[in-house]
Amino acid sequence: GNNNIAGTIPKEVGMLLQLRELYLSGNTINGTMPIELGMLSQLSFLYLSNNAIHGTVPKELGMLSQLQHLYLNDNNLDGVLPIEVGNLNSLTKLDLSRNNLNSSLIHLGNSTSYSYLNASHNALTSFPFGEGWKNLETFDLSNNEIHQDISI
Repeated sequence: GNNNIAGTIPKEVGMLLQLRELYLSGNTINGTMPIELGMLSQLSFLYLSNNAIHGTVPKELGMLSQLQHLYLNDNNLDGVLPIEVGNLNSLTKLDLSRNNLNSSLIHLGNSTSYSYLNASHNALTSFPFGEGWKNLETFDLSNNEIHQDISI
């Protein structure tokens, strides 16, 4: 990360079938996230933060069953996080902060694996508070549009 890589992530990235870690943070990558990222079945760490990536998070990321860290913070992502991403049971660190995600992340409440969850600085209107979040060490929802009772 932290180079001067510009342009879009090529769809050919899906051909790197043995890739376990992809770090492209801190560049000027733009465009949308290619759905071919979902073909990287061995991927454990995906860092795309601090770029200019826009559009929605592709549901195909939900096929990354080995994914442990997903950092998409500081981009221009919008829309709703796909339920398929919320169903990733290996995901322990998820950073979606400083984007334009809206609506709810209600489906994230089903996972019990999170230790770090940051969805600050978005346009979220509701958020789950999972009863199984016993491993959660960092939880940041600041600067959203949430109006709800936080009782579990």
